[in-house]
Amino acid sequence: MIARLGKGDEKAFRALLAGERCTGARIAAALDAWGLEAKGCAFYRVDDTGALLVQGASALLCGAADDTAELEAFLAACGAKSFLSERVFLDGWRALPRLLMGRRAERADGQETPPLPAGCETRPDLWALAHSGLIGAEPDAYYADVRRKVNAKRAAVWAVRGADGAYIATAGAYALTGTDAYLSAVATRADMRGRGLASALVDGLCAALAPRRIYLLCATGMRAFYEKRGFSLVTPICEFVPPDASQGVLKYENITNSINLTE
Repeated sequence: MIARLGKGDEKAFRALLAGERCTGARIAAALDAWGLEAKGCAFYRVDDTGALLVQGASALLCGAADDTAELEAFLAACGAKSFLSERVFLDGWRALPRLLMGRRAERADGQETPPLPAGCETRPDLWALAHSGLIGAEPDAYYADVRRKVNAKRAAVWAVRGADGAYIATAGAYALTGTDAYLSAVATRADMRGRGLASALVDGLCAALAPRRIYLLCATGMRAFYEKRGFSLVTPICEFVPPDASQGVLKYENITNSINLTE
């Protein structure tokens, strides 16, 4: 049975989140930032085995689901267009291969922070960034969600401004707990790629987030890029989209299930 999370169930819900450090951290950060009464951001218990976040058209499950047919029907009723889980496979949805990668953000005593690119901002204008074309999400939904998480200290976003004043590169930890972080929306404007901007942002964020364990999801073709940044494969994973979803590049309503597709 899938049931909306109530105050009396929050302790058991958070216990489920402890079972998967990447997915659990992402849902925990959303719950900390938004709480139980948020519009457009809903939390559900799936039987006694799973913790589900549905935010806009994206869904994220930590744990298991005994009845995947029920879950598929529920996601369809919610209007979900993207579903991610480390353990559940939806037979009726189309699977897109992704990689879950991780690294320990260790920093030796006295080690200097990696140099950041000129124009780097560690507190960027989120409204301008949302409309920069770098973020693969609907601008208003991105701004509302990320501003809330940043203000709650559950996210950290960095960006680089170019000579024209526009943002040309960005990377962010879009879920932060005391022990884990989730890195996403790593992107560089097409005409500025090949200059090491994404590499510098990722390296800088990893140093700043030490000693947390850092996770990310990326397209299979991005594995070598992140391995050079100290990440290693945790497990292959699938993103699921409805069978009638477009075959083109996915457009996300918010940052919840955004995948690192480029550098």
